Amino acid sequence: MKVLNFLIFTLAINLSVQGNINSKSDIKEHKSVMIRDTEIVEDNEYIRYHFNMGKLLGDIALRELKGSGGSRSSTIYQGFCSGNIGDDDCPSGYTVGYYVQRIFNMANEEQADFIATGNTLNGVTRTKVSTNAGLFDSGRRMNDIFKNWHKLNWNSSAAVGQRLTVTSNTIAQTNSGHSGDEIEKARNYLKKKNSSAWMASSRFKLLAIANRLDLADNYDARITGTASIHPSYYGEVHLIFGIQDDTMEASGNAFPMTFSMSFRNPLISNNDFNISGTNEANYNLTLSNPSDKNQPSDANWKTYIKRWSKKWSKLSDYNITSNNYQNRLIAILNTIVKPENFIGLRSNTQISSNEYEIREWYIFRSAIVRNNNNSLNRGQLIPRKPKNQPYECLNKSNALTNLVLDNWDSTNGDLKVKHILGQGMTYNVNRDPYYEETRAGYAVLREKDDRPFFLKASSAHDWDYDTNFVSYNSTGEVSSSEATNYWKFASGVSGSCGDTYETMPFYMLTGEGRNDGPWDRSTGSYSTDPLTTTHGYATKKTRAAKNQLMMLAPFGRVRKINSKWGYVWQKRSAWSEGQRHAFAIRTCTGCHSQEGAADQAFHVKPRVDGSASKLSPFLEGGSGSSFSRNSATYNYDVLQWRVDFLWDTHPNKPSVNPVRYDNLRRPEL
Repeated sequence: MKVLNFLIFTLAINLSVQGNINSKSDIKEHKSVMIRDTEIVEDNEYIRYHFNMGKLLGDIALRELKGSGGSRSSTIYQGFCSGNIGDDDCPSGYTVGYYVQRIFNMANEEQADFIATGNTLNGVTRTKVSTNAGLFDSGRRMNDIFKNWHKLNWNSSAAVGQRLTVTSNTIAQTNSGHSGDEIEKARNYLKKKNSSAWMASSRFKLLAIANRLDLADNYDARITGTASIHPSYYGEVHLIFGIQDDTMEASGNAFPMTFSMSFRNPLISNNDFNISGTNEANYNLTLSNPSDKNQPSDANWKTYIKRWSKKWSKLSDYNITSNNYQNRLIAILNTIVKPENFIGLRSNTQISSNEYEIREWYIFRSAIVRNNNNSLNRGQLIPRKPKNQPYECLNKSNALTNLVLDNWDSTNGDLKVKHILGQGMTYNVNRDPYYEETRAGYAVLREKDDRPFFLKASSAHDWDYDTNFVSYNSTGEVSSSEATNYWKFASGVSGSCGDTYETMPFYMLTGEGRNDGPWDRSTGSYSTDPLTTTHGYATKKTRAAKNQLMMLAPFGRVRKINSKWGYVWQKRSAWSEGQRHAFAIRTCTGCHSQEGAADQAFHVKPRVDGSASKLSPFLEGGSGSSFSRNSATYNYDVLQWRVDFLWDTHPNKPSVNPVRYDNLRRPEL
């Protein structure tokens, strides 16, 4: 009996240490889904330094500047640009410091223009930013970021608790020899730094680590860096940061600005965590490299996704303060958060007392660079248009109405999320609308004619810009039915987006249309049908390619209107309410507004030192987590939905059989 009791006691101890995930209730949201405890984001020295936003951007910049093979050794790297540092024609730069500071400088310059010019910028009507911005003033923010950089220093050989130190002197104290005002001096000094370690700064504060396994199969057809060539088959990780602002912290407030860096999960093996030894830099997960990792079958995807579910869920077995938990989390982050897995950077900033601005940046590589497979060719970190965020004035257009209708999945009662592969198509092909857009599910494309609906119905799939548009059916085959004419606007509808092709605003036109107006006004023709003639161009395709209508806005704005935050996308008569919401909640301004039950435009709020970030009702559920419109009510509990997906893909779930793409559909519909 004593032996039996001893064995039971020993088993109980082992279970308390190792644990098991045997039900959904065993998965803890704060341990496995949205990690924001200060013991992790603030007190763990390794995480605070190695996953500091500045250092990560520095690592990404260094990889792009030197090439993935690290073959470049020049102090100042040459690439797309031919001038010196500061060349206006070089949107990224030649040093790590130039690369990083450019992110903040670009947004600041444009915001400063709004303040200086009132409500117009280069003739484009925009929302005015108050000249009395006070704490939200962009110049003050730049001063705090650049002038008071406060470099973080890492010493792996020091005792735990003493490995991370902060340089007390500021950039401004060591910027002799640079011209300009204090902020410009600091910025110029930072430009000359060519070390990713120098980019680590206490100005950037980690708020949360978001496990986005639920984004498995997520895809952005606008291929950019190496991580976005393929869909995020195995999910993503998002690191969310705030800005340390001494002025606001002194009064107990956090500066209202957050950044989110997204990384694509690589395919891992079924091996256990590699966490032996005391050097956290060596902790990782073993990668797997089967031939189908970048295009898995449904059956193999179900096998592969279980591996990540098992690893993330395992964290729930341990106390957050324990080495068992923290070492395993570090192994996960070391495996995912690498420059080659970087997808993009997003920001959400309060720019006045009643307005927020949402922006994005990404690694851009030209088609030539992407397709010649030369690791020495680098990309540029530049602003991008937020995904699925059209100009608000397009709410009046048939273009947007028909985009939703033609992408509606009546079987699942949501927009199409499955990636359709066109006939005879393979990955890693030339950047072309046919090759790229046909493998995406629903997406608001950058230009309105950059769509497969304009393919000629022939075996060769030639481009033919005429009125006989075709579309793809659910299996990727060309349908014989004629697709909707996307160029037409609703009859009798007018407004800031115009009611004909000839009245499109300047800022929504690309190419030659920016100078001559849509459809080459210099010819003297103002036809309401842009496809009836070439108007002097070699072909109708050439004409359309040089005169496109932009659908995606350069950034999103969330404004406070009548005590409510955010614009609510309006229902068109052709839409059902469910179709309206399915579209609206996928826009930046819809998700970060009253429709998305956001907390004053944030889902993860900035925090002051020593406190955990507050989450929005959208994420946490409960009070304030619903939105009603047109007699429909949508209830949100997003973190629980992410727990549900972890369990649905966990190998311990009885008869586990996840339905692919269900995770990308909206549960509240």
